[in-house]
Amino acid sequence: LYGSLDMTGGEEPLDVEHLQAKMMLIHKSRVNLSYDWRIQQIKLLLRLVQENKEEIRKALHADLGREGTEAICIETKPLEADILYTMNNLKHWMKPESVPSPAVMIPATSHVERRPLNAPGVLIIAPFNYPVRLALQPLLGALAGGNPAVIKPSECTPTVALLLKRLLEQYF
Repeated sequence: LYGSLDMTGGEEPLDVEHLQAKMMLIHKSRVNLSYDWRIQQIKLLLRLVQENKEEIRKALHADLGREGTEAICIETKPLEADILYTMNNLKHWMKPESVPSPAVMIPATSHVERRPLNAPGVLIIAPFNYPVRLALQPLLGALAGGNPAVIKPSECTPTVALLLKRLLEQYF
C-alpha cells in the first residue's frame, strides 16, 4: 500500500484515485489504530533496510558516487537506530496522556489519545542529497503514527528511486 510517484518519465502515471482508495481502506478497517499493526509495519521497514544494505550502497554509488562507508554511516545506520528507538518507545507513545480538565467540568477526567490522521495518507517527497534516509525516515514516523504513506523519490536519483519502489512493493 506504499507507492512511488515516478516523475522520471519512465513509467505510466500513477493512478492517484486508486491509491487514495487503498489508503482509505486502511483507515476504514481501523487496523492502523492498533499497536500490533504499527509495530509490524515498522519491523518490515527494519527488515527492508537490514536485508538490502548492499543494494542500497550500490544504488547510492551509482546515483551520487557515495562509497560504502559513507553510505552506511549517513544513510542506513542512523535509519536503523531511529527504527530501533521507535520500536522501543512506540507503546509508550501510544498510551493516552492524562491532562487537566477545565474547572467547570469537575469531576470529569480528560486525556489525549494520539490517533492516525483521517486523511488518505502521508505524502513523502524525498530530496536527492540523502535519498534513502530522507525517504524512509519520514515513512517511519508515518507508520508509527498509524498512517499509510506514498513516497515520491527524487528524479535526480533514478537508481535509488527504482530500488525503493521495488523494495517497498516487495516488503509492504
